[in-house]
Amino acid sequence: MANINIEGSIKGKGVINADIIIEKKQKIAIELANSHSLVEPDINEIYYISSSNEADPTEPIKLLEISSTTIESGISPLYFTPSKDIPFPSVIVEISPNEFNKIKKQKRALLHDWQIGNRLFKKSI
Repeated sequence: MANINIEGSIKGKGVINADIIIEKKQKIAIELANSHSLVEPDINEIYYISSSNEADPTEPIKLLEISSTTIESGISPLYFTPSKDIPFPSVIVEISPNEFNKIKKQKRALLHDWQIGNRLFKKSI
């Protein structure tokens, strides 16, 4: 993959390989999913949302959280800026189990070119 120049998004400045950026984003996504599942007991599942720009350091880490207490209101992403602990922007999309089923059946699409990726968390019954 091509190298991407980043301006201090990940500790220091320099050129970082696109594969490294994707790997770091996925690792942080797992950490975020684990943290969210601990503080939000109504989350049933968490998925990574991927897009065609994952190697771009300005492309947010995106999580899809399915929660049994979420009111059905469509897809309303919550955007967060990078921080000391999370050096990439991030997005959380919280939906109900019913909305998730509609998305899986292709009756409702995610935003942009976002695709549901790997499951990062599943609540134990």
